[in-house]
Formats: sequence, C-alpha cells, structure tokens
Amino acid sequence: MALSDLQLAFLTSALGIAPSAKSPAPAHGTAAPASSKPPATPALQTSPAQEALSFAQGVGHGVVDGGKSLVKGVVHTVQGIGEEAIALASSETARHQVAEAARHAVSMVGVAADTVVNDPAAAASAVVDATHRGIAAAAKVTQGMNRAVGEGAVAAVASTETLEGASTVSGAVRVQRAAGEGAAVAKQSVKVSAITEYRAISSGELAPNTIYKFDGMEFETDHLGRSVATRGKIDPKRRGQRMPEVDRAIGQHPDADPFDVGFHRGADALGFPGGKLNVNPGNGFPDPERFPDLSNLNQGAYKRVEAKLLALAKVPGNNVEAEFKAVFAPGNLSQRPDEFVVTYRVNGGKAHNHRLTNQPGG
Repeated sequence: MALSDLQLAFLTSALGIAPSAKSPAPAHGTAAPASSKPPATPALQTSPAQEALSFAQGVGHGVVDGGKSLVKGVVHTVQGIGEEAIALASSETARHQVAEAARHAVSMVGVAADTVVNDPAAAASAVVDATHRGIAAAAKVTQGMNRAVGEGAVAAVASTETLEGASTVSGAVRVQRAAGEGAAVAKQSVKVSAITEYRAISSGELAPNTIYKFDGMEFETDHLGRSVATRGKIDPKRRGQRMPEVDRAIGQHPDADPFDVGFHRGADALGFPGGKLNVNPGNGFPDPERFPDLSNLNQGAYKRVEAKLLALAKVPGNNVEAEFKAVFAPGNLSQRPDEFVVTYRVNGGKAHNHRLTNQPGG
C-alpha cells in the first residue's frame, strides 16, 4: 500500500531518516544534461504532522526538565526538615502514586511509538495526547509528594507565632503535624448561599481539600474529605441550626468509639450549625473502666471552653473570632480525630489556644 506524501514525510522525520533527493527524469528521447555540480536538494516542506510532533517533543522536554527541578526541590526540602519528614516522604501512599504515574507515562510512550510505525497519519495526535497525559501524571506525582512530605514545607515557611516554642527541628515537625497531614495541598473554595444548601452538603459526601463558606463561617476538609476545621465569629443569635439525625449518625460511625457522640466542634450555643461540616465522632460519655472518675469531654473540659467563649462574646463591644480544629495524628486514616484544638482572638488581639485529647477528661 503506497504512503501519501504527508505520511512519508512524518514517518521519515519520526524515524530520523533523511529524505533522498531525486532528479527529474529526462524527457523521452533526450539525453540528460551534463553538469559538474550535483543538483541542489529541494527544501522539505514542514507538514502539520511534523509541526505537531515538534511541539509535542518540546513540551515533553519541558515536562522532563520540570520533573528534574521538582525532584531536586523535594530532596532539598526533605533534607532540610530532617528524618521525620523523610519518613513521611517514604509513605506507602506516595510510593503508590509515583509508581502509578510512572507506569501510566511508560504505557503512553509505548502507544505513541507503536502509532508512529503502524499508523503515521495518527501519530501526531497520539504523541500530543501522550504529552498531555504525561503532564497530568506529573501533577499527580507532585500532589503525592506534597501529601507525603505533609506539613514539612509549611513548617519551613511558617510564621514566628506558629512556631513559637519550637526551638529544634523535631519541635517544628511536631508543630506542623498538629495541623494535619496534607495541608500543603491547595484548597478549593465553595460558596454556600443558604441554610438549605448547607444542610444538603452537610448530609452527603464532602469534597476533599475544600473550604466551604457559609454565612461568614468557613468549614474545611482535608485530602480524605474529612471535616477538620470550623472558623467564624461567635454569634449566639445564629443558634438552632442543628441536624440531629446526621449528628447522631456521625457519633455512631464504624470508626467511632463506643463512648462517642456526634461532637460539634463549633457549638450550637455559639452559633455554629450541625452536620458533617462541623461534627466529628468525639467523646460524649464517661468511660469508667479506662478513665475512672473523669467526666466526658463533650460536657466537661470542652464545655468549659465553650462557656468562656460565650461569656466573652456577650461583653458589649467584643468581637470574638474562633477556630475549632479536629486533629488527626500521622497514620490515622479514620473519621475519628485524636484531638480538638480551639483557638480564639478577642477584637483581633492575642491568640489563645486550648488543646484537648478526644477522651474523657480531655
């Protein structure tokens, strides 16, 4: 089967074969003219397929160079953070993501090479498609590295206030771990316009790495889609927006402890609504065998923090902003947090923190 000029030009270019120059055949019955110089090789016209291949190759080189820079940057970051960050970077999740991305990239290169040989007309499209997929795979590798290293990069650029008291590398790592694994990943923002929309979202599956904004409040999820933070102004006038059935189901989640309830990070009394965006499995009943003589967290230590915030908010002229965080220790992939951290400021002043363990007594 004869190849078209376009196919032949693309195939010879892809395989690195220089086109041969042909002299025009002499007219019938005439001798070929003698010449002391060989005929000039005609310039090869650049075909659309060749242009597409050249573009794809250029993008591919850019991806490779960017990948090298990424690896160097990650190595530098890990070295700066120390052994604990190295342990995070070698996590099973990161290794799996890198391996999957590499296998996908190799597969696409094979497809493109096979297309060049067997179907030159479709080669340009295949190579360009492979390049785009390679870029997407590189993005996944980057995201995996960010998650594995966790807050290491954040700790390196954290504010003095955040790292206050962390005089060693290990201390800084402990501070950054408290913020939760994967927080270095960029978060998308979703605006919620009405309480009905909030309830619909807060009853279903939450999107990962998302900040939901509703009525001056923010509700944040981590890379696993777990609700990890509630932020906003203390405003008792907003109370009465519980979601009893959803809240109760959260307290009975398979990951919950037998003594748990649907634990509101931001209390209803302080003006924060219920549902998955603001509720985690948390201690709500005494556990006399493991924690004798200790009251439950929900009605004990956490309740006292809430009472303090409510009293401050009732003082005329006070503006109390608070953040309620659910903290998951490294390796905890369940829905049940290990700790709760409450941070508040009065009229934009100094930050006050309360860290409570998710167990009786706090």
